Amino acid sequence: MLKWWIIISIIALVIDASTSNFFFICFTIGGLGAILVTFLGFSPISQAIIFCIVSIISLLFIIPLVKKHYKKEMGNIVSLEDRYIGKEIVLEQDIYDSALMQVQGIYWTVKNVGEPMKKGERAVIIGVDGNKLLIKKKSEEE
Repeated sequence: MLKWWIIISIIALVIDASTSNFFFICFTIGGLGAILVTFLGFSPISQAIIFCIVSIISLLFIIPLVKKHYKKEMGNIVSLEDRYIGKEIVLEQDIYDSALMQVQGIYWTVKNVGEPMKKGERAVIIGVDGNKLLIKKKSEEE
């Protein structure tokens, strides 16, 4: 039975290394627990029970810990759309409500949230609403 626990542990470790989501590492830890009780002379049923218990306990502790760590790291990442906020653009056409316009090489639907704007005027991107860039006329103070 020892060779099966080693095989299960190695397979779980390889899957976890290839997916890098830390889910299968819990089964590797469960396999190590089963290997330990195998050396202590426990029956195969007891080994399987230890494998399940240690795997579940690992899942209950490791997954929340990993999620907390990644959530903290993900908070520092700014989405592509949010990078447009605050950028100044020169209008290629008159915009009363919304229009399709190229912004930094990508075509966007721009939605005017202020007064109508004429071609050639400067506007500022103030937000993102789904797949639309929200713009307003750039005032003299800005």
